[in-house]
Amino acid sequence: MEEYLNEENSSNEDISVLMKDYEKNKKKYKTNPKITKFEKTRVLSERANQISNGSIIFISNPEKYQNSYQIAIEEYNQKKIPFIIKRKYGNSYEYWKLIDLQ
Repeated sequence: MEEYLNEENSSNEDISVLMKDYEKNKKKYKTNPKITKFEKTRVLSERANQISNGSIIFISNPEKYQNSYQIAIEEYNQKKIPFIIKRKYGNSYEYWKLIDLQ
């Protein structure tokens, strides 16, 4: 099962270590750089929940949307959700920035 890293479930130190060599490691990844429907559903659900709980919104004019889920969809379409997806591959994991997935 995929896991998602964000500020709520990972320390800043862990993220900085992960991001240090991200671009180099990304070239070695074996999984397809396309988001699955399950990953997309989880990302939108998590992000809508964060927005409902008062998180910072990353798009302009959020007042034109009716609810947090619509805001999350627009953030996703604009590739502004700062999530990292953790995918299991064999005995290890691959960490993909959401912005790098199609």
